Amino acid sequence: FIDHGPEEYVDQTHETYETERVSSVRYELNVNTTLGTIYGKAEYDLIFVHSGESKLTLNPGYEITNMTYDGEQVDYRTVNDDNHNERSTYFTLPNKNCKTLVIEYEGMPEVANHARGSVFDSVDREYIALSGVAIFPIMHHYATNSVTAKITIPDDFTPYFDYERLT
Repeated sequence: FIDHGPEEYVDQTHETYETERVSSVRYELNVNTTLGTIYGKAEYDLIFVHSGESKLTLNPGYEITNMTYDGEQVDYRTVNDDNHNERSTYFTLPNKNCKTLVIEYEGMPEVANHARGSVFDSVDREYIALSGVAIFPIMHHYATNSVTAKITIPDDFTPYFDYERLT
């Protein structure tokens, strides 16, 4: 893993976007504690497509393996602009509303240079700790109120969310 980000934390001005609506989002996350890796699939049911180039960010340890919209391949480019433990990917969708964007990704969650020795995301044989872009892509032009997640972990693990045990 090569971290293309700065050695120290850099305050990054977040861009302001017009937000397009997403009717629902579904995440599927499979955790392999033996290898310390993640396979993820994110599905976004878009109501309106953002005109022009869109942006998503994801943990720099992951690689996007496939992106489709309405079943058709979408061209995308990932750039080495690591900051805040995020790496940017840019893409443009065809002007078709009410279709599904699917993003598949995999890899090992990584920790930014500036965060080493503090809070971090990791997967190992005894413990899983994931947050934000280490779980799913963050879409910068889209917002939703409905999210469903299916996370597959080993049977002998106990899931917690915000320090609360899930049942």
